Amino acid sequence: MVKDKWRIPKAISYTSWTQLLLDTDKFSYYFNALKETYNKDKQFQEYMSWDAKMTKRELNENQINFFLEEHLLLYLIVKGKVPLKNEFVQGKEKWVLNCYPGKPLWGQMYLHKENFFELENLKNKYENSWYDLEEKKLYDFERVDLETIKL
Repeated sequence: MVKDKWRIPKAISYTSWTQLLLDTDKFSYYFNALKETYNKDKQFQEYMSWDAKMTKRELNENQINFFLEEHLLLYLIVKGKVPLKNEFVQGKEKWVLNCYPGKPLWGQMYLHKENFFELENLKNKYENSWYDLEEKKLYDFERVDLETIKL
C-alpha cells in the first residue's frame, strides 16, 4: 500500500449545511433579527436586489430567505459562533476564511460592514474577508466602499 504523503486524514472534515445550522446556537434568533432588519433597511433591500440580478434569480420571499440564511451562516462562521470540527488544528491558531469561486454578494458585504449583531472574532484575522477562488482575489470588507465598488 502506497501512502499519499500529501494527504493528512485529520485535516479533512465534512459537515453538511443543515448540520451547521442545527449546531449553531441561537441561529433562529439571529435569522429572525436579520430578517426584521432587512425588512426595515432600504439599503440592505437594494443590495439584495442587486444580488438577485447578479445571480439571475427572482427576488421573491424564498430567495430573500435563502440569501439571508447563507449570508448569516457564513458571517457566524467567521465570527466564531459556529462550531467547526477539525481535529488537525487542536491547540493551534484557528482562523477561517470564506472561499468561493466568485465574487462576494453585496448583501454579504453589507452584513459584515454594518455588523448588526456587533460580533467580533479577534482570533480570526479574516473575520471580514472573502476569497474569490476564480480571480485569486481577497476582498477585505472593511476596506470595500459599497457605493463605488464594481464587481
